[in-house]
Amino acid sequence: DAKFEEATGFLSPNGSAAPSIADAYVEVWWGVVVLFYLVGRGFSLTWSRHRAKGGVWTILYLVMLILSIYLATQSFSAWAHRLMFIAIPTVVVWKIWIEPSPRNGHRILVQ
Repeated sequence: DAKFEEATGFLSPNGSAAPSIADAYVEVWWGVVVLFYLVGRGFSLTWSRHRAKGGVWTILYLVMLILSIYLATQSFSAWAHRLMFIAIPTVVVWKIWIEPSPRNGHRILVQ
């Protein structure tokens, strides 16, 4: 694109994307500061629950860590959508099969 090259002095490679902070800044302007503060708090909360309780929190923390590459290389929504697509089914499966309620009378996995 000639306009992009004229404005920046270079052409970006095909398939490249703006990092998550730039992408979120375009979407929510200075709300990006609050957004990434909340992301940091989410990582902190998940880490502390992983250390204190383990179980599903360990899985969620590892998923967040694995997906954090998307925060550095792609958009915020790429990270958030993948996190939701993995975390929600993980929690549902954990609550139904791994950690059933006491009224069922047994646990599949005991910690």
